[in-house]
Amino acid sequence: MSDTERSQMEINLNKVFCPKCDEKMPALRIPKNIQQLMWGGWTCPKCDCKMDKFGKKISE
Repeated sequence: MSDTERSQMEINLNKVFCPKCDEKMPALRIPKNIQQLMWGGWTCPKCDCKMDKFGKKISE
């Protein structure tokens, strides 16, 4: 199993902050795209930065 596959299967129970503006992400997550629906993650409501479920910025 690759590192990417392993991290997709992990669960993050910690608070997540936007890597760009440091905004705290809400506990109730509403997915904005298919990737977020399948693997978790957020789109920052303040700056529109997309991040994974651990708060790491996703480059598009």
